[in-house]
Parts: sequence; structure tokens; C-alpha cells
Amino acid sequence: MSKFIITPLIFSAALISSVASFASEPQPDTCGKPEKIYLKSGETVSGYLQSQIPGESVTYITTDGQTLVIPVSDIKRIDRDRHKEYRQQGLKQGYKGLYGFSFTVATDKNWMDFNPNNRIELSTTQGYQFNHCIYAGAGVAWQYFYEGYALTDSAFSLIPVFAHVRWTPVDHRFSPIAELKAGGFFGKMSGWYLQPSIGIRAAINDKYGFDLTIGYTIQRITGDVFVPYDPEYQIHKPKLDGVNVSIAIDI
Repeated sequence: MSKFIITPLIFSAALISSVASFASEPQPDTCGKPEKIYLKSGETVSGYLQSQIPGESVTYITTDGQTLVIPVSDIKRIDRDRHKEYRQQGLKQGYKGLYGFSFTVATDKNWMDFNPNNRIELSTTQGYQFNHCIYAGAGVAWQYFYEGYALTDSAFSLIPVFAHVRWTPVDHRFSPIAELKAGGFFGKMSGWYLQPSIGIRAAINDKYGFDLTIGYTIQRITGDVFVPYDPEYQIHKPKLDGVNVSIAIDI
């Protein structure tokens, strides 16, 4: 059997430009989205900022057309301030590591219809955040097939190595995620590994984030160590495909 050369897939230019960002600071008219002003009395006012006297009062045109002058001492919170804080928690340029755990449910059994290929996976990617949208790096994972595989009931492991690219289009505390891992395996078995995923990122603070994603893993292997006496089986590339759910921390 010829050696299988692992070549990470070249990522396509399918990463689209950043989607529309959140609304900018309000203008002194009634255009755009109204702000919400939360008062210490428990009331909530929706309106458009017209003017302000720093430290004293703000003037709003309410959504029903009234002019309202509100003393600063009566204000508990304005949505504008909260959104500004959330935007400060978007991803920053620089080095970043991702550390994840996932569970994969096999979508079909192996070709001999023996044990399922359900598994857990621990992974890490080390790379660079180029801006709030684009992250790229290289990673390694440990897959544990706890129910066995093919002609054995014994658990076994695979170690995929991969390139990893991630797109987070929104510069905010919360952003959707689209990511792709692509590569091959390190060890006695060889083959290839592809895992596209989508999900959401929630910032814990301005440095750390929590990711929740769902994706589909596509795997093919050769060099099955459990049946070395069968050349025909060796040529076959068993499917290890499955739906995966992943949680991760980015640091």
C-alpha cells in the first residue's frame, strides 16, 4: 500500500466580507433606531437624543413625538452605553488559542456493519486573530472511539492534525461563527479529516470567549491495524462520518 500524504485542504475564498455592524452613535434627529433610557424610578423611555448638557441633563424626542428633558441623576442606564460596552468585548487582533471538547454521533456504521463510530474529541488550535472577523491557525485533536471499531470491541484513538480557519462577522459581545478544520491523521492509521461547523460566540470579557457550535465531520482512513491480514480491507477507506456538537474556550 502506498504511503498516504496528508495535505490540508486549501481554504476557498468562501469567507464573505463582514456583515453589517451594529448601529452607530445616534444622530440628533429621529432617524435610525430609538434608544431606551432606563430610569431609576423603574420607567423606560424610548426616544432619539437631541442634545445634552454633560453632567446635568439630556433631551430626547420620544417615539410619540414629545420632547423630554431628563436629569442625568434620574437615569439608571441607556442602551447606547451597554452596546458600547458589548462592542468593546469583540475579538481583538493578536495571538489566540482555542481549546475544545466535542461529541460526535456517527451517521452510519462502518462498512462491515459492526460497532458504531460514536466518539468524543479533545482539541486545541493555536493561531492568530487578524481582525474581529478572521482567525487562522493549526491544531491537533485526540478522538476516542469508546465503543470500539470494526472487528474489535476495544476502544481506540485517532489523532487528526489540521488547519483551522474561523469567521466571526460581528464585532460585538455576541457573534455567529462559521469555521472549517481540514487535515489528516498522525499515527498508525492515515487518511483525511474535514469538519465544517456553525455556531455562536459569547464573550466572557474582552479577552476570553465561549463558543458553541454544531457541525459535520467527514473522515476516511486507511491502514486499519485491527485487520492486517486482509489486503482488500486495507484498500477500503472506512467512513467515520458524524454530526458533532462542540464547546470551546478561546483565550
